[in-house]
This record gives sequence, structure tokens and C-alpha cells, in this order.
Amino acid sequence: MGEAAPATDASPKPVLSSMAVPAPTKVGVGVWLLRVGDVNIATETYDMDLYLIFDCDRPCHPDNFEIMNGKEISRELQDNLPAHKVFRLRAALRKALDLRGYPFDTHPVSVTIEDSLLPNDKLVYVSNPQTSGIDPAFNIPGWVFSDKWQASVEDHYYPAFRASYSRYTFSTIIARPPLAALFKVILPAMFLVGVGFLALLLGPDRVMQRLTVSTSALLGAVLFHLNLNSSIPSIGYLTFADRFMVVNYVALTLSVASTVFLLHLIDTHRTEEANRFHRVFGVGLPVLWILLQVIDLLVL
Repeated sequence: MGEAAPATDASPKPVLSSMAVPAPTKVGVGVWLLRVGDVNIATETYDMDLYLIFDCDRPCHPDNFEIMNGKEISRELQDNLPAHKVFRLRAALRKALDLRGYPFDTHPVSVTIEDSLLPNDKLVYVSNPQTSGIDPAFNIPGWVFSDKWQASVEDHYYPAFRASYSRYTFSTIIARPPLAALFKVILPAMFLVGVGFLALLLGPDRVMQRLTVSTSALLGAVLFHLNLNSSIPSIGYLTFADRFMVVNYVALTLSVASTVFLLHLIDTHRTEEANRFHRVFGVGLPVLWILLQVIDLLVL
């Protein structure tokens, strides 16, 4: 008898095949900005009217985007091709504003979008400068703007979902008109200080009239400052207008104090000393005010 052949496993071994993970859909995003309106510094809000343009590297559905720094007012789909979508979008937006330069302040205004369903392993935004820009008819009532714009894309991670989402931001800069700020804020405040300094021209023989003018100018400055700050939100730092008014307070308070001291000299019959003090302080106080304002400008 012949020897039995060794047993062999005739069944084929399983072939381990790995399914290729599809690359995320790349969505080129462009914003064509038509208008920025209803800019409200007190509430730090504004709205934008724009075209939102999507160009994908394959047929896609990018219409699940949401606005991350505000909410939609209206949305209209205007072009609906398999890999190309255009939306007319109007949104109410909000952004924390830096008012340190007020009333010569500038602010970036932006719109930020993110897909509400697909994380960045499924969909990735890419800035598309060819379809982005600011319309030639663009304007902002009460503000001036730069024709420069900026677009950026970043990944935003949500620990609760353990996933990152692609986020696109389009922004431009708006500024308060310098002449409007000068005539509405700086010049009225300077007129109040000028009235207070006019009291320095009154001699020691008219000290009571001088005291009346100085105190009236100081009170007017306080009321003007309170009205000025009513148009901006409550903030924890000084604006340029605040610092400008603080210097005015110092000058006007010194004017009142000098008048009281002058009254004391007259009551104690120190006439020659009162005349000398009147001359020195009448020149020194305006010079001190100018010096303090120059220092304030240098630190702006």
C-alpha cells in the first residue's frame, strides 16, 4: 500500500482588501459683496447682502451651510448646476467691535459659513478669489470703506462631536468718516474748552464772572461726554474720545480751581500776587492742555 498523501487545505486564503476612503469634496467658495447696512455700534450688529458662490470638484450639495456669526434673513438659490451653486444671501450679523479709536474707529465686518452636516473629512472649503470681490456699486451709509477684502478657511474642532468642520470667512474694513468725527465730536468739545479758557481773560476784578463761565464750561463738557457715550456699548476701556475729554476735564477743573484760588488772594488783599497769578496761569493752562492732547495723540 502506498503512503497517504499529506492533507492539504484546498480552500483559498481570504484576500484582505481595503476600501479606499474617498477624498473630501473640495468646494471653492466665493463671496461677491453687494451691500453692508444697518451698522449699529451700540448693539455691535450689521447686515450683509451678497452672492455666495460654490464651485465643487465633483457634483455636490453645499446648500447645508449655516452662518456662524449671525443668522439668515433671506436665501435664494439662483444657479443650480451639479457642481456650481449660487445663492443670493442676506444676513443679520454680529461682531465684537474694538472702539479704542472712537470716533476715528475702523472695524472689520465679516460673514462666516460652515456646513451644518459634513465634517472636514467629507467636505472642505477652499477660498476662490476668482469669484470673490466687492461690487463697484457697493456703499455703506454713514461709513467709508476699503475696496480691499480678505477670505480665509480654517478647521473648527467641536469636542462634543469629536469632529472638525471647515469654516470660511469673508471680511472687509469699514471706517467712520474722519471729517464727520471731527465736526461732530472733536470741534464741539474744543469749543467748550475754548469757552472755559475765555474765562482766563477776565481779570481779578471780575473773578465771580470768571467762576461762572468756568463752571458752566465744565458742566457742559460733562453733559456732552455723557451724550457722546450713549451711542456706543458699555466697554471696559477708554476710547480716544474718553481720553480727549479727560484732558478737557483736567484743564477745565484747573480753570475753576485757579479762579477759586484767585478769589482767595483777593479776599486776603494780596492784589499784586493775584495779578501775577492771573497772568502766569492765563498762559500756562492752555499750553498744558495742548501738551496733554499731543501726548494723547501720540499714544493713539
